[in-house]
Amino acid sequence: MIIEYLEALYRARSEARDKEPKNVFRASSTGYCVRRLAYDKLGIHGDPLTPRRLAVFRHGDILDGAIKADLGIALGDRFLNLDKLGRNVCEIEGVEVSFTPDGAFQTDTGDIGIIELKTMSDYAFDKALAGEIERAYLCQAWVYQYGTSFNPVVFICYRKQTSHY
Repeated sequence: MIIEYLEALYRARSEARDKEPKNVFRASSTGYCVRRLAYDKLGIHGDPLTPRRLAVFRHGDILDGAIKADLGIALGDRFLNLDKLGRNVCEIEGVEVSFTPDGAFQTDTGDIGIIELKTMSDYAFDKALAGEIERAYLCQAWVYQYGTSFNPVVFICYRKQTSHY
């Protein structure tokens, strides 16, 4: 009985999300299929996310906030949650691309780097441990480095099922 209410909530949010205009010129869209991006640019809506998939994204957002808060405590003033600064823009081959990295940090040598948080399934996490990061994530990280000149870009991968980093 209660689950149906949650599913209805997630379904309504998914349908509303599907109707929102999409900016394909952002770092988090780099590396995706050109056809998918073209459909988004043209405003052609696909099927809304399933309630379960929307819940996965929502819970990922919650974890993202919790991990950033913990990084702020662990690194102190050497960490900056870049959500608080808003959207950045750079130009790549004449196209304005927006981006908002998850965070910036100061290395032990004083350099400034980017932190990108990714919550992952067991499968994706195991691949990341083997050094295989999804192409879309690498493209996104490239835009961050290009747009900020910060180096290094560090992925912090969080295994959802077990809370391993």
